[in-house]
Amino acid sequence: MSTPWLLTLPQVPLLEGFKDYPVDTNVRSNFDGYNKVRRRFTASVRNVEEGYLLSSSQYADLINFYENTLGMGTEEFEKPDPLFGGTSTYRFTNPPEESAQFLGVLWRVTLKMEKLP
Repeated sequence: MSTPWLLTLPQVPLLEGFKDYPVDTNVRSNFDGYNKVRRRFTASVRNVEEGYLLSSSQYADLINFYENTLGMGTEEFEKPDPLFGGTSTYRFTNPPEESAQFLGVLWRVTLKMEKLP
């Protein structure tokens, strides 16, 4: 079973910068006169990018979750799925990116993940 998302972190990301899109898994072969396309897999991951505004303590919780609980992001975890509802299984593709601090209180953090089938 995957590790659950921390309850101390926001359960819904910011709308600004939110992305959730499938990975292209089609194989294309060029033949004389036509192209053939087929699916490589029956299920594929989705690339996800989410932004959050976090307090300093939430930011510390996120970094601890990423580094220690998830082994520098190598382990899977379950979190609420903002697009389809319910929970989905995710894995980080990059470390959390802190891009700005607002009034010395809130951190703007971007998470790049893959949603697993």
